[in-house]
Amino acid sequence: MTYLRMDSFTLMNGGRGFLDQIIDELDETFPAYTPHPDDTLALIMYRAGQRSVVEHLLNKKDVPT
Repeated sequence: MTYLRMDSFTLMNGGRGFLDQIIDELDETFPAYTPHPDDTLALIMYRAGQRSVVEHLLNKKDVPT
């Protein structure tokens, strides 16, 4: 598996402003979710997976290059 450094990632995808815009849009689309006791395990896992993409990008953005 190949991991890209942030500078390579941002250059390939339009720069830091573009990455910030994507993260903002994903953060609005998939906000942090507090499970409800009536939620199924499948729903909780599905929403956690969606949110993990946002968290991953936020972590990549904060890593110094």
